Amino acid sequence: MGMRDAYLLSIGSRLRVWEAEIDRLERRAARLSAGGELRAEERVLALRGQVRELKRLVRQLAQARDAAFEELKYEIERAARRLGKAVEAARAEFL
Repeated sequence: MGMRDAYLLSIGSRLRVWEAEIDRLERRAARLSAGGELRAEERVLALRGQVRELKRLVRQLAQARDAAFEELKYEIERAARRLGKAVEAARAEFL
């Protein structure tokens, strides 16, 4: 397995963990009061948007030539850090 394949497996695994947390937040949102539910649902929608963007970057990386690999990897890591922090903040607020 090459470096690219290993990285794709790693980021895919991290994405699955974050998506599971987002699903958990969504289930929790349904049990909150009206105001809290709305805030949580808005947060979930924003998180899902970040997941879509990260997946788009991962698809680009899978198809990129070697020269673009490092640049895309850097963008993916930035997006992954933002998503991870956002999931953690939502978890702290709503769980």
